[in-house]
Amino acid sequence: MDLAATTTSLTSVVDIDRLPVLPMVVARLLSLDPEDEGYFEQVRRLVATEPTYAVRLVRAANTVETTARQQVQTLPVAMVRLGARRVSSLIVSMGVVRVFVPRNAWEKSLWVHAVQVASGARHLARLARDPDLDPEAAYLAGLLHDIGRFLLFDIAPEELRQVDEADWADPQALVEAERAIVGMDHAELGAIACERWGMPESIVSIVRHHHGCPCDPRLGGGLSRLGELVAVADTAMFGSLKHGVPPLSEMPLEEAMIRLDRALPSWFTHRGSGVVRDLRRVEEAASAAVHLMGI
Repeated sequence: MDLAATTTSLTSVVDIDRLPVLPMVVARLLSLDPEDEGYFEQVRRLVATEPTYAVRLVRAANTVETTARQQVQTLPVAMVRLGARRVSSLIVSMGVVRVFVPRNAWEKSLWVHAVQVASGARHLARLARDPDLDPEAAYLAGLLHDIGRFLLFDIAPEELRQVDEADWADPQALVEAERAIVGMDHAELGAIACERWGMPESIVSIVRHHHGCPCDPRLGGGLSRLGELVAVADTAMFGSLKHGVPPLSEMPLEEAMIRLDRALPSWFTHRGSGVVRDLRRVEEAASAAVHLMGI
């Protein structure tokens, strides 16, 4: 495909001032301070105002791995089992799903990739054992890293389909195809949306720079450690985005280890076949997580 021949201006495709609005409960959750002593109770009160979310959280609490065998039946018990931060990330996930409902298998694959990256980033954050790396913050950042692509399938589906049919097989080539066909890449569009939605600057920065594009002077010394883990998970799970690019679970183990080792930052000490096998399990579990989110 001749990308230059199909170039359009983003302004002819989307009015930035008319971006979708997130549900109020999601906006309020994102405005809360997780370090506040009253965070748990603040989250509980917000969730209690949305019966649909409460029901799904109870269901989620009954599916998590735990030594407790008693069935969870109430929201407070569900929150204790899950933890306030995980509840918050689940609610944000459900809220975003309400805004970007997939209409076909192709669009659903974007959600599968988002959940794979979110779960992969959370697992890597746990492995890092760094008190400054919150696994649930990693999950949320991973879930939202490609929010710009969700915006494109909602407001410019034909242009996004042209991008996906273009000749690219790695993240940087994807970004170049988007700029040629749409006029802006999904990372920049997603960051603009996150800013409009009032999301934390840490999330905005990760969304904008998860492909390592040094296009924003605010980036300073580079991605945060959290952002680096999201970028690693994105690289590991890239196969779910493009037909013909094998998923991690189908790659020869040695090839998968090389791909992952190249992506991992020097400060991350866990490497080798164990990490690859962990991420393969995460990749395969994503479809079940997508179902739990109501997709």
